Amino acid sequence: MKLRGTLNAIARLNFNTLGEFALWAFQSTGYPTGPHGRRSPGFPAYLWSGLSGFISKIPLSRYSGVLIVASVCLFAADSAPAASDQKPQLWFAPKDPIPRPAIYSGGSTDYLALFNSGPSWEDAAKYVSVFKLYPQFVSRASDEDLGRVVRDLERRGIPLAIEIGILHQRQTCGHIEGHDNNQVDLGKRIQRLGGEVAYFVADEPLYFGHSFAGKQGCRDPLPSLAEEAAGTARAFRAVFPNVKFVETEPISNFQEPDWVELIGRWHAEFARAFGEPFSSFTIDVNWQQPWRERVSAIVARMRADRMPIGLICNGDPREPTDQAWIDHARQRCEAFERVTGAPPDIVVFQSWVPRPTHVLPEDAPDSFTHLILEYARSHHLPPARPEGR
Repeated sequence: MKLRGTLNAIARLNFNTLGEFALWAFQSTGYPTGPHGRRSPGFPAYLWSGLSGFISKIPLSRYSGVLIVASVCLFAADSAPAASDQKPQLWFAPKDPIPRPAIYSGGSTDYLALFNSGPSWEDAAKYVSVFKLYPQFVSRASDEDLGRVVRDLERRGIPLAIEIGILHQRQTCGHIEGHDNNQVDLGKRIQRLGGEVAYFVADEPLYFGHSFAGKQGCRDPLPSLAEEAAGTARAFRAVFPNVKFVETEPISNFQEPDWVELIGRWHAEFARAFGEPFSSFTIDVNWQQPWRERVSAIVARMRADRMPIGLICNGDPREPTDQAWIDHARQRCEAFERVTGAPPDIVVFQSWVPRPTHVLPEDAPDSFTHLILEYARSHHLPPARPEGR
């Protein structure tokens, strides 16, 4: 029935050439129709460009058989499961106790207890796909403490990520979020202690490198921004050949009317400069502003681009209690699903503020690990790794 409906719909469209039909079909299935079109790793944009030029002059009536075959392909592609149909991954990024006087003080006081062998979060840990570290901890923790983190994550089979600026600070600008100068050195420190970085999470490069209008904003054009980010990515991959690159952006901050298209163009520029796209895109939402329309718009674009999307589920910076922070984080995960119709591909349980002050134990309703366990059970998630890891 679905195939018949597709054919009937096509028959009602008045295509004059095979090129017109192919353009419509490729747009409908998410294939690229230009340098900033929808991404599909199986059909390069340059090949589509050449092919479309050739077929644009072919009368459609001579190739009705091709139309039928293409319709079947369209039906099959449309029947394929979308990324949003999959069970989400859970990433965990609690705030370590390293002081950050420039932002929020405090953090989870029992952070290092996560890396003890024992029952304190054994159940929740089974559902954690990735554990994310902040650069402050990687640079300033003792060898003993950082080595303890690395060894315990390896014991549990949990891949490690680091969230850091992928751009570089300059003499006149860039002394803000999204920029760092020691990305490779921090990676080598983890490596020296026996660790492997599986994910490099680029900390909001588009907003702080291109859109931010404050005193330290460099306001680079997209091609230059992409070349700089790609250079950092290549240097980091020289140390960790299997590392994947993820991007995070504060979608509530963009002031450009075409901010959704801007993000799409930026992703295309990075893919061109680096030779591969970001492996996923995480949205950082200011929940205290109107957010539903923005979330709906960017999720629709990323799903059209076949880009896996992550969501940071968190509470507010000045929550009165840990329980209030946990409750708000849970409610925001639920609200996202109501607005978009599905969970994100990646749920990032993350804090960079003083709360929650405790990550343990997992059976305490106001602990961070309890939130992970509760989410995993309510969504019937399978363990992230085979039993025994």
